[in-house]
Amino acid sequence: MLGNALKLAVLLCVAAVAAVALLSRHVPDAPRASNVARSVQVAPQPATRAFGYGRVELRPDRAGHYTADVEVGGRTLSMLVDTGASVVALRYEDARKLGFTPADGDYKVQISTANGIIKAAELQLPEVRIGTIRATDVRAMVLPPGATEKSLLGMSFLRKLGGFEIASGNLILKP
Repeated sequence: MLGNALKLAVLLCVAAVAAVALLSRHVPDAPRASNVARSVQVAPQPATRAFGYGRVELRPDRAGHYTADVEVGGRTLSMLVDTGASVVALRYEDARKLGFTPADGDYKVQISTANGIIKAAELQLPEVRIGTIRATDVRAMVLPPGATEKSLLGMSFLRKLGGFEIASGNLILKP
């Protein structure tokens, strides 16, 4: 019995070490455009999960939308939570506040918006925080100037959560 327990403990330790090695694997950045701070070509990567404690509860505004103060790179942005947006979409002005300044040639990804098809600059956000919840390696797009009035907290962040739901009219985010 003790031998089986020891074997199981060793197996669990090996599995844990392998999981940590897989999750902490460094994926080198793709070449950067000369005037784009931290902008990279995004390759498929293993999914990372959000972590934190507790839950974050957002109340709807008068129009019924959920907005949140979201911390990206140590700066706080007001963002609209948008389950219809595939990725986090940053207004050009908000991206500049964060130090991301795409050049005209960086707007290569064609995306469909409520106002039609536009081109956006793709990047990877090292960390996005909302309340007590934190997610890393979040795919995002920088929209061209004037494309939107508010940055969107889209599914590239939300799918990293343990879950989200509407309860009593409030949006509840779970790590």
